[in-house]
Amino acid sequence: QLTKIFNSPDAIPKLAANPKTAAYLADSNFMNTFKLLQANPSMMSTLMQSDPRIIECFGVLAGVNISTGPPAGNMPGDDEEEPEVAKMQEEPKKTKEADVAPMEEEEAPEKKK
Repeated sequence: QLTKIFNSPDAIPKLAANPKTAAYLADSNFMNTFKLLQANPSMMSTLMQSDPRIIECFGVLAGVNISTGPPAGNMPGDDEEEPEVAKMQEEPKKTKEADVAPMEEEEAPEKKK
C-alpha cells in the first residue's frame, strides 16, 4: 500500500536528507499533518490536497521527482512579459520598402553592346 511509505522507519531521515523537504520538518504545522497521515493513512488523498508538501514528501520517499509549484502561467511576473517579447508577439516584423535596396534589373544579353 502506498500510504505505508510514510510509516517507513527511514521516512524522516529521507526527508531530512532532501534540501527541499528538510525545511518542512521544522514546521510544526507540517509535522502535525505528517503525523496525522501516519496515524490515518486513509486520509492521504485529503491531506495531499490540503497541503501540497505532502505530495512532495511522497515523491521524495518514493524516489520520484514531483513538482508542486504553481501551475504554468500562475508564477509571479508571468503576466508581465519583457517589452520586446510582448511587442514581437503582437505584430510580426514588417519589411518596409525603404529598408530593402531595389534590385537592379540585369540587362538582357541582346541589349548589351
